[in-house]
Amino acid sequence: MFCYYDSRDKLLNSSLGAVSEWEYTRLRLRLPKNSGVWHAFLLLTKDGEQTVWHEMDFEFKNGDCLYYKIDISLPSGLYWYHFCYETENGKHFIKKADNGKGFGDYGKEWQKSVYRKDFT
Repeated sequence: MFCYYDSRDKLLNSSLGAVSEWEYTRLRLRLPKNSGVWHAFLLLTKDGEQTVWHEMDFEFKNGDCLYYKIDISLPSGLYWYHFCYETENGKHFIKKADNGKGFGDYGKEWQKSVYRKDFT
């Protein structure tokens, strides 16, 4: 089974665990080269607010995989995220399986905690 994202892989998630407010985090989504991707998105929800779609940029190709990236910096709060990519066959969502890896349209969202710089 193809693993699109692993929150514990530093190549795909530059900031493991909680981060300080406004600290940049790079997230990458790995997609099969033959998937016919039109667009890739990060879907980010601050706790209690509406989900915002952020388009990701194509970054590089490695073997049979395409990598899309986004750099985010956020104010303090609790965030939930997952991914989506579009093809001629529609939208495909990448969510977290029990082991923290993203395999497909099923599962939960990943969590990102952003704390205040002064720890208040």
